[in-house]
Amino acid sequence: MKFPRQLNIGSGKNFREDCLNLDIDEYWEPDIVYDLNKPFPEKEGQKFVTSRFGEIEIRKNSLEKILAYDVLEHIPNLTACMKSCLDILKQGGILDIMVPYDLSYGAWQDPTHVRAFNEKSWLYYADWFWYLGWTQARFTTEKLQFKLSDLGIRLQSDGRTPEDIMRTPRAVDLMSVQLRKILLSETDRQQLEHLRGKPRGFKREKNLDGRYCIWVVSPPGFVHSQAFDEVAIALKSGFSKLGFHVPVVRDVKNITGQAIVLGCNLIPKVCPNLMKILI
Repeated sequence: MKFPRQLNIGSGKNFREDCLNLDIDEYWEPDIVYDLNKPFPEKEGQKFVTSRFGEIEIRKNSLEKILAYDVLEHIPNLTACMKSCLDILKQGGILDIMVPYDLSYGAWQDPTHVRAFNEKSWLYYADWFWYLGWTQARFTTEKLQFKLSDLGIRLQSDGRTPEDIMRTPRAVDLMSVQLRKILLSETDRQQLEHLRGKPRGFKREKNLDGRYCIWVVSPPGFVHSQAFDEVAIALKSGFSKLGFHVPVVRDVKNITGQAIVLGCNLIPKVCPNLMKILI
């Protein structure tokens, strides 16, 4: 059955009739209940049964637009979510984002927020796509706008420069961003291959892929494990530049080969028997 080619993620109470609505909480009765901390779709396509459209299948490279209003600040595994958005959008598709600015009250007054955003937060999904290991497509920043608070409006009326206003705490409330999916250009691919180049004299060990992983120990509901994310991404990127695929995992069930462990002090919370063996 046909369904809208616009996806409203984190729909919550902002259910939209013109969109396919997705939320992690079934309380809001979205079209699809799904946790975007996991890859989406899980394969080339993933089927769902909806009350409005019957059985549907979300496939990669199939959607025209994704709305992400007041939701990205709630998602712990944001890089996984952004990769899913990249995967399911068509070439030229738009990811339309609204998030609180990092110097605003709204950034941290909500206890369920796990991060804040500023104008540099989109760099890794666009120009620095290689850092996340994206090899087929990336985003370009099409629009970046800011909604001023009452304080920001007063500063603007007083003749303060945009740069001064942006640096003033509580002067900016929200940031509106539009990212467009594009395929990697030849220049992008050359940059990617250059960054993945092996040091001179380096001899690659055969069949290293699948023998190691980076385990970020993540007890359920324990958001502080995200403190290790930047280290995990840096390690993954380092291995990638050497030509090796070493995945980042959070669930002990997904460990392959030998694990580089980040947050070993948390192991008793997720796998007490393993800790006994190690001791």
